[in-house]
Amino acid sequence: MTQPPQLPPLQIADRAFGTRLRRLLDGLNRGVGEAYRAAELDFEPRWFGLFTLVRDHPGVEVGEAAAVLGQSHPAVVQVVNSLVSRGYLDRRPSPTDRRRTGLRLTPAGLALNHRLTPVWTAVFQATDALLAEVAPDFLDQLQALEAALDARPMQARIQSLIPDSALSQPRDPS
Repeated sequence: MTQPPQLPPLQIADRAFGTRLRRLLDGLNRGVGEAYRAAELDFEPRWFGLFTLVRDHPGVEVGEAAAVLGQSHPAVVQVVNSLVSRGYLDRRPSPTDRRRTGLRLTPAGLALNHRLTPVWTAVFQATDALLAEVAPDFLDQLQALEAALDARPMQARIQSLIPDSALSQPRDPS
């Protein structure tokens, strides 16, 4: 059996930009999740955006939340369902249009928000300290990357770099 080539760590992975960003996000979420568990809070990092949006804007609808958060409608519905099943969020029909449903924190959600506030303060402080220590311009750079991808999506950038000859080659039938 042939052994795979021995590569220096990250020689290939350092070019996998999306993979590295996912690994960074996973590490951040893991740490924040552990902080929630240490504080005995039933909360997941992925719920933060929707939870705080609903807290600050009671009655917001799922479609509006998806647009504000920059997430897909199905992704937001998944978080809504998780928060509803735990009793932190409820759906209420609009008083003016019964077809529309607004989201609100329940009393249990409001109580949870109160318990989460000091943890969130610590998360913000730890994040600020981390960025100041190793990447003070990271958020500005991240915003620039987001704007660049909004202006010209990654697929268009990739497609423009693939030679026409590569696209016109017949596919290998095997």
